[in-house]
Amino acid sequence: MTIQLQSQSYGKSRVRFTKVTRQDNIHYLVECTAHVQLAGEFEKTYLTGDNSQVIPTDTIKNTVYAIARKHQWVDIETYGMQLTARFLRDFRHVSSATARIEQVCWQRAIVDGNPHEHSFVRGPMEIAKCEVIQTSESCFVESGLSGLQVLKTTASGFVGYIVDPYTTLQPTEDRIFATTVDSTWRWAEGPANCDATREQVRDSIVKMFATEYSPSVQYTMYRIGQKVLQDLPVIKDISFSMPNQHRLLVDLTKMGLDNANEVFCPTDEPYGDISATFGRT
Repeated sequence: MTIQLQSQSYGKSRVRFTKVTRQDNIHYLVECTAHVQLAGEFEKTYLTGDNSQVIPTDTIKNTVYAIARKHQWVDIETYGMQLTARFLRDFRHVSSATARIEQVCWQRAIVDGNPHEHSFVRGPMEIAKCEVIQTSESCFVESGLSGLQVLKTTASGFVGYIVDPYTTLQPTEDRIFATTVDSTWRWAEGPANCDATREQVRDSIVKMFATEYSPSVQYTMYRIGQKVLQDLPVIKDISFSMPNQHRLLVDLTKMGLDNANEVFCPTDEPYGDISATFGRT
């Protein structure tokens, strides 16, 4: 029996860095985590233990830092393209380089009503993210955001579903709707104004979630995707994952109390796992 190496890649994950850009007395801050994977002519190290073609993962880690230092910061997408390009440019046996970048939110501190020059506070728990896959012939960029937690206490329901012998869920036209949105999108052309586009996507998610009645998580997801694609022609298609994070009404009758939709128990699991991708016809 002959054993074949059918696919391979390797890299360095969870390389974290904080970058400070100083312009006179005003400082700018970004904080990211990078995950890098390389593919190419690395068969020898797998099949014979010959490491002559191996770029050490420690070198990959140091490259993450070096590119963050050498290049003026624009956005995580531009950084990811610069990072992957370096491996293709300097190592001809690398056929593709993939970088996933995640950026946490730091906001300028407000002191006496004014933004402070060099102090920051952690902002919303969302994460800006992108994936860049670059070869000698092409560069694929996908952008997104994750960890956007939203909840509304009414204007949501769920009725008209299939009922069988195992169904215990009761229909309702008034329920709490809570989810954590994970969204990714592909660009119609090259990525541009990435941070502004990400903020517009976020605004669309929040607006459609808050202002429209939701007969299902699926329909709300569709309406958000519809608005994003109508408002942002730079986006080719957009994907969502929106788990239905339940709030269960607590039974207080054993304590002699009623519960008119006031006290609920948040549950992390099990949860409804709902996802979809929307694009133009």
